Amino acid sequence: HLAKIGLESLVGLFSDGRFLENLPSKVLASSADDTQLVEQAATAMSIYIQTLVDSPTFKSMSLISKLMARSIAGLANQKNTRDDAWRLMATMTSRLDRISRNIETHWASNPLAVSENEEKLATMVPSSSETIKCLWQILKSFLFSTILVFQTILRVITFEKVPKSLKLAPESHPHALVSSITSSFLHLSFVTSKLGGGLTSHGGGFSEQKRVFYTALDVISSDAWEMNLFMKRLAGRLSDLSLPEGHPVREARTSFFLACAEQLMSGLNEGVIEYTVLPVTHSHLFNPNHRETYEAAHSVILSIFASHAKREATVEATGASDEDEESSGIAVAQKLAPFYADCLLQNVGDTKLSSDQLCLAYASLVSSAVTVDQALAQYCINKLLSALQEASSNSTSEGITNTFHLRRTLVSLISALDSNLLHGLLPEVRQQVLRETDPPRRLKLKELAFKQVLEMVSDAQREMAMKWWLDVRDEFTIKEENGEGQVNGEAEDGESTSGTLELRSRL
Repeated sequence: HLAKIGLESLVGLFSDGRFLENLPSKVLASSADDTQLVEQAATAMSIYIQTLVDSPTFKSMSLISKLMARSIAGLANQKNTRDDAWRLMATMTSRLDRISRNIETHWASNPLAVSENEEKLATMVPSSSETIKCLWQILKSFLFSTILVFQTILRVITFEKVPKSLKLAPESHPHALVSSITSSFLHLSFVTSKLGGGLTSHGGGFSEQKRVFYTALDVISSDAWEMNLFMKRLAGRLSDLSLPEGHPVREARTSFFLACAEQLMSGLNEGVIEYTVLPVTHSHLFNPNHRETYEAAHSVILSIFASHAKREATVEATGASDEDEESSGIAVAQKLAPFYADCLLQNVGDTKLSSDQLCLAYASLVSSAVTVDQALAQYCINKLLSALQEASSNSTSEGITNTFHLRRTLVSLISALDSNLLHGLLPEVRQQVLRETDPPRRLKLKELAFKQVLEMVSDAQREMAMKWWLDVRDEFTIKEENGEGQVNGEAEDGESTSGTLELRSRL
């Protein structure tokens, strides 16, 4: 009963998620140029938000959430009340999901959802900045309240069995409960994106929310059919709100979908990857304007290659044959490699992938391609060399910077190749490092090559890499130009010296 009272308190506080429906800031949409009306709306909004924040229920949200969580745990630990615990969990996840959905719906239609309008309001009415901060604090408090409750629910799902009397009740099934939890996170993803940087593995998000998020996905991944169905349903919900491309709420939803796809990739079948995940991913691979979604999209592609490489390593270690290509994504990885090589090379630039991101992505691509077909890996290397040749012919500041990024990428491939391909790559690496005439950049390339050889090359290729390093390490240090204009092994006209030609002749 205490848990239900707490739940009803939250429902009442947030008007079942409709508390944003009458937010006075909507006047911005029709009277953005009328300073007096905007000031009146800002004042009304400040009073509205402050009233909510000053309410006893809001001040007690943390205690209410803890009470709800402990009530669930207490009921689940008692044999005679376990049925009540599971029914209560079903009710809570359903109601919290509905509140989250309503909050997202009304926020998406509010002008303040677009950051330009928020900045414009702050410019016109400086005092509104504190009101907007307060509004985000309210949304963050609700998110934390749901996380606290969901933590306990997932703990019960993980360690307790569904009571026999409820096994046929679909709303109490673990996957139904987890579906409601992930649905709530989908609707509140705009809050996470604004305040915490998303749920992607490369950073961002709140640690408590990430813990709940990953635990929920673990439950989903326990059933392959449910997992693939989950991704299909999630993809279908991305366009629920009919928002335009680039709208923050839509971008946040897409980032959440991509985060789920990245984490579940190893269990998704080829059909879901190719026809559900990739269509959503593709449109965001070339648009760095929305950074979170952009990086999440690239992370999904890399997870496809990582999943394939992991499966190949398992097959090699166990000696088992991988007959189920559809579930492993081998065919997808093979078809995707040439496209993604071009994609990465189009994403070279200061406002696109960082140098480290480009190195990691291209090395992962080539490493995966090696396990599929050496010709495919060589194709990716050749594409990089062609891009290097084109970039080096551009003498602008941008061209020089891009050339350096591509050279770092080439060096990062040392640890991604087997012996056959590495034998051909090392002379190319030497040639490109020697062509870098800027001392600080040459030093960075030398240090990266040393790290690749010393720390990252596999045991099978270590002897070859070490011999190469001992031969070139002194050459990689820039010396003073001699009378003929040569800089430590690189001819004035940009062609390789005889030493380089000798190495290239071994190919």
